[in-house]
Amino acid sequence: MRILVVEDDSFITSIFSMFIKTMGHQLIGQCKSGMEAIEACRRQVPDVVLMDINIEGDLSRIVTCQMLYDEFDVPVIYVSSETDNHVIQDAVTTNSYGYLVKPITKQELGISLDLAYYKHKIDVANRVCHVIESDQLVEVQSAIVIVSKGNIRYINNYALNLFNAEDIEEMMVKPFIEYVASNIKDEVLDVINQPFINSRWVKTIRGNLFDVNGDSFWAEIVVSEVSFGGSRVFQFTINDRSRDIEPITYVNVMKKALMNYPRLCLLLSQDLDIFSYNKVYINKSIDEQLQIANFLRNANLNNLFQGNDEIKVELRTSIGSSWIKIFAARDVSGMPLEYVVIEVDKD
Repeated sequence: MRILVVEDDSFITSIFSMFIKTMGHQLIGQCKSGMEAIEACRRQVPDVVLMDINIEGDLSRIVTCQMLYDEFDVPVIYVSSETDNHVIQDAVTTNSYGYLVKPITKQELGISLDLAYYKHKIDVANRVCHVIESDQLVEVQSAIVIVSKGNIRYINNYALNLFNAEDIEEMMVKPFIEYVASNIKDEVLDVINQPFINSRWVKTIRGNLFDVNGDSFWAEIVVSEVSFGGSRVFQFTINDRSRDIEPITYVNVMKKALMNYPRLCLLLSQDLDIFSYNKVYINKSIDEQLQIANFLRNANLNNLFQGNDEIKVELRTSIGSSWIKIFAARDVSGMPLEYVVIEVDKD
């Protein structure tokens, strides 16, 4: 387990640290105030928080415990030398997962950590089951990842398979953004950092994701705002589109071969500008090159294609006329990325 200790007594903290390490757990941080605890959880979400009843700072133990639960869904075990019934009752009613009375033995600490950790896991599983049974989460034949405050809250079996994860815990080790490649990271961050508007909306993002082994795959990600466990969260529906880009890869290989084409060959950008060409085009006069470029730019290819991936048109210049074929290389959504132009015979 990853343990965070919130305690202002350095002697007690050192004892906790020794116990935690000898039990095989990881001490991820030590702090004295509620605000420091929240900041520590934002850097690395712990499995359990050990928190003294009387913490420093402006945030009380009750507010701190509630914020840790709401923002990070982290179980908190209170630690105190007080045995007053009022204090204990106060602790029990603030989503705490245990109450340890100082001085604490290693055995007591170990039992409390295990109970808090596994009870919290059961609570999470029960909340997920409740959501699914009440149809608040729509299960489709796609990978679904539920994200709240940047952290993964639920993953269905399709997502586990897509990310090559064996169980939910393996995926929940890192925030969702850690599985997002840099080419769409800013776009995903803009979504998960925006406030909820309690409205039905959908945003589609296309780019690379990483699985748990660090291997990337091209994905189409549909993001929406949904209700999950009584709160608003982001639902990421992920479709692996890696195979869809194979035709584009094939076209890229063909483009290189076409540069050796014995007749005119051009590559056009999405905006119909010539960005690559072969020697036949170079050997033409500047005036004829400009005429060809203007003809292609004004050809209104979107209307000419009408859903087809190739067309044949007559190219007219002041030098004469010839026939060309234009091929469209499309992205996974069907939008043209670029065009290949080659000179062909009339028939």
